[in-house]
Amino acid sequence: MDARLTVVADGIRRGIVMNRVRRIDEAGPVTPLPFTEAPVEGVATVDGRPVLQLNLAQALGQSARPGGKVVVVAVTGVPVALRVDAVHAEEPGEGADAAALDLEQLVAKALPGAQIERRALTAGGGEEAAPGAARRHIALLMVSVGDEVLAFPAERVERVGRVESLRSLPGRDDGHHALASVEGELLPARRLVAAGSTDGADTWAVIVA
Repeated sequence: MDARLTVVADGIRRGIVMNRVRRIDEAGPVTPLPFTEAPVEGVATVDGRPVLQLNLAQALGQSARPGGKVVVVAVTGVPVALRVDAVHAEEPGEGADAAALDLEQLVAKALPGAQIERRALTAGGGEEAAPGAARRHIALLMVSVGDEVLAFPAERVERVGRVESLRSLPGRDDGHHALASVEGELLPARRLVAAGSTDGADTWAVIVA
């Protein structure tokens, strides 16, 4: 039996085969990922690379807690970060009370419609793709919004255009909903920056499906 890493999320214990684990670190800030819902928390930076981060407690139907650890695991050859409350390394034969975590199923539920490639572990500890399986890579469009950066799933982005004018919607005084003229086309818009904060600077719109 292979050594496993036991992770704890809101009191629930799950086991991950150790050779699927790529890194364990303290939980840190993430870049928000619009148009996604829990358990997706955003995009973390691991060794200078963007990595999708999921909250394991929320994925298991529980409540999220602040802080904790981030466990980066290999899913279809692509790293995915899982935020958990605590981790425990188990020797072979230990941690039998922690059910095995199905990583491919976890990611598939977090990203509805995604085709996740299921891989088998080889004797050497590597991963082997199941015959005929499709791979899923997440392409991101990184957008600067004031002092923050947002990551948009590229598959939702139709185009990016220059905003010619922007007007608040009548009866909506929240400062976010507006009508934007983008390259001659009038579109409903949602402000991601405060009104007036981009005076004198070019403003761009990300048109999403």
